[in-house]
Amino acid sequence: MQKLIILFVSSTLLLGITACSQKDTDQQQEESEKQAKTEEHTEQNVDQNEVAVQENEEEGQKEAENEQQDIPDTIAHMEEATILADHIDFSNLHAKVETDNANKRVILFQDNDHSKKYKSIFIKNDQRLKIIDLKNDGLIYNDIIR
Repeated sequence: MQKLIILFVSSTLLLGITACSQKDTDQQQEESEKQAKTEEHTEQNVDQNEVAVQENEEEGQKEAENEQQDIPDTIAHMEEATILADHIDFSNLHAKVETDNANKRVILFQDNDHSKKYKSIFIKNDQRLKIIDLKNDGLIYNDIIR
């Protein structure tokens, strides 16, 4: 009878120890999973921050280029602005957007006397830009920009 009681008590102790060690193992596994998720989120945030910094740098470079070329504020944000600046001297001209819809954008450039000097036509779907000198009746630029 004594042997049965000792056997019963020792079995119960073994089961209790096994259950405790399994619980510790489960807790360690949960903690390592949480840490892995935290590291993953941190890496994603770092990647997003790097992309945002790069976009800000590119935007700053575009603004600096626009300032160097004296691009009028009314067209500085437009895709074709830098090419227009390469072909047109904006120093005495005012840009007036005549048409800007889903398909095309037409800009007229006038001098201080309000006489029209240049006209640009930007076809948005094809990314084609045409620049026309209205005083000399000539096509200055006609190409696809990217």
